[in-house]
Amino acid sequence: MSNVPEYMQATGEESPYGLVGARLGLAALRAFDDLGYYPDWRGGTRRRWMASDHRAFRSTMNAVSLADMAGLANDTYDAIDLLTSGVYAADERGDSVKNHVDRLHKTLPFSEAERQWLVFTMYVDARGVSHETPADEVRLRSTTQYDAGRERTIRGRDLLDAWWAWERDAFEFEGQGSIEYARWSLRGLGRILVPEVTRADYRYRAIGYDDIDEARRIRKAMREGGIDIARLRVESRAQRLQTEPKTSE
Repeated sequence: MSNVPEYMQATGEESPYGLVGARLGLAALRAFDDLGYYPDWRGGTRRRWMASDHRAFRSTMNAVSLADMAGLANDTYDAIDLLTSGVYAADERGDSVKNHVDRLHKTLPFSEAERQWLVFTMYVDARGVSHETPADEVRLRSTTQYDAGRERTIRGRDLLDAWWAWERDAFEFEGQGSIEYARWSLRGLGRILVPEVTRADYRYRAIGYDDIDEARRIRKAMREGGIDIARLRVESRAQRLQTEPKTSE
């Protein structure tokens, strides 16, 4: 769970890049924290959402939408207080705000068209969605639009299924580890945009590729551990059924 509460109101004083920078930086740290929690899974095929799934999805898409509004996603340099002063600011590895946003987009389990539709549905659509569990409303919606030059139908339920597997490094995302690179960029945005907030917390320290590899190994172990627990439970139950005396009818 995030140590950066959602009710915290960003102010311009929290970031050297103004209110836009403070909002995006704090949102990125919330998403970084929420994505660090490995959701429970026992290897089943049903993609059942838990409270942690809703929280991580909501906070991550909030960060993505704020990046869009800052003009970072489409290179529209109209967010003067962030982009004219902050876009070229870099972290200790030389990655800029723009670099981190670009990497975040590439590592999320959505295409560009899918991501833009999600942002529109959740934050622009006049009908609006639930603030607590926007995934419930997204699941019911769909659209038809061009994606990579082809007209295709985008279904909310398909995007949410992809998110569920991506968080767990399971199914079509098994072994990819892209969630750790997404977290790397979210952390990087926080370190650049709200440096005082990150300086006081060890979890937001600068990391390298070895740290990402270790995080990927841990996530893999969590996934395999959950599957092993489920297998042992099934085997234990089967053994009990075999040894229990049968009652005569």
